[in-house]
Amino acid sequence: MISEDKKYQCWLSDGDRILSFHPVLGYILHEFDSREEFIRFIFEAVDVMRCRVQ
Repeated sequence: MISEDKKYQCWLSDGDRILSFHPVLGYILHEFDSREEFIRFIFEAVDVMRCRVQ
C-alpha cells in the first residue's frame, strides 16, 4: 500500500546552483506532495537552471 502523505524533498543552493537529496546547511528546502511535481522540479533544475546534482 502506498502512503499518500509521503513528502518528496530536495535542497537547492541558489548561489552555486547545486541540487542535493540530503539536507545541507544553507541550502533551501523544496518539498513536494507528489512524485510528479518532484520529478518535474528536478528536470527543470538540471535542464533549465543548469544545476549540478550532489
